[in-house]
Amino acid sequence: MIRLLAFSFLLILTFANAEAGKYRGHFKVGNPYEVLGKWYYPEIDNEYNEIGQASWYGDKFHRKKTANGEIFRKTDLTAAHPTLPLPSIVDVTNLENGKSLTIKINDRGPFLKDRIIDLSEKAAKKLGFYSQGTATVQVIFNEYETNKLHRKLFGKEMLSVATAHNEAEANYQLR
Repeated sequence: MIRLLAFSFLLILTFANAEAGKYRGHFKVGNPYEVLGKWYYPEIDNEYNEIGQASWYGDKFHRKKTANGEIFRKTDLTAAHPTLPLPSIVDVTNLENGKSLTIKINDRGPFLKDRIIDLSEKAAKKLGFYSQGTATVQVIFNEYETNKLHRKLFGKEMLSVATAHNEAEANYQLR
């Protein structure tokens, strides 16, 4: 009976702490990289605002690690972007039907044609282009929500920390 109580207590503690230790990703801007002959230059761009083609990804990557170490779930409102910091928050509007969502960027991509963002299956459904596969969208970096997310996950605003680090590194290299 004591063993059963001890086991139950440990089980409760494990699940009670599961939420606090749930996040397994990390902050990442990253170095320039090449995919299929094209170079990408990750950066902090608080003014990012682009119109282009969105696509979606699902089953093939479901439950696999993303570029920042999170686990991709096609049922989450997430996306891949080639250059924005990971994780970050963007507002995406389907310009073909006016539907909008706020989405977390937690992966790199897309690397096909002229696409600017690759959304999870759930995001594509909510934005109304799941069946057609692609749509013309506007993607706007949401600095406020990104900082809010970073405070929740990391205890500080990572954009300002990374920017300060990059400025200090650039000043050092100028000497």
